[in-house]
Amino acid sequence: MLDSFWRSPVRMIQPNLRMRDAIGLDGRALVRRCRDHGANAILSNGGGIVAWYPTALPWHWRNPLLGHDFVGAVMSETRRLGMRPLLRMDWSCLVPEIGRRHPDWLPLGPDGKPRVEWANTRNPLLRTCPNRPNSREIAFKAL
Repeated sequence: MLDSFWRSPVRMIQPNLRMRDAIGLDGRALVRRCRDHGANAILSNGGGIVAWYPTALPWHWRNPLLGHDFVGAVMSETRRLGMRPLLRMDWSCLVPEIGRRHPDWLPLGPDGKPRVEWANTRNPLLRTCPNRPNSREIAFKAL
C-alpha cells in the first residue's frame, strides 16, 4: 500500500550544498529551517562525487571540510519532525585521486585522456562513464 505521505502535496526543498558549505554546517538546523519554510521533505547531499557521511569505502571520497555525519543528522532530524529525507547521490564524476586509482571507470576523449569537468577551477573532476563498473556495481555498494 502506498504510504499516506505521498497522497498529500509534497513540499520539498533542495539545499544544493557546495563542499565549502560544510564548514560549520549543522544538518539538524538545516532540516528545521527547511521545515520552517513549509517543507515536508528535503532533498539533500548524500554521496557519489563526495560523501557527506563518514564512509569507510576507499573509493568514496569524503568531504574533508565536513566535521560530522551530515547524512545521519538529516536522517534523524527529518524522522523526528515527521518529514521525508531524500538523498542526492551523484556518480557522474570522481575526484582525480580516485580516478588515477581506477582508470577503468573513466571514458576517454579523442586524445585518449579522461574527460575533465570544471577544468578551470581549483577542484577539477573526472567524468565517469555510466557503462563502467563504478556506475553499474560500485555505486550500489555505497547505497
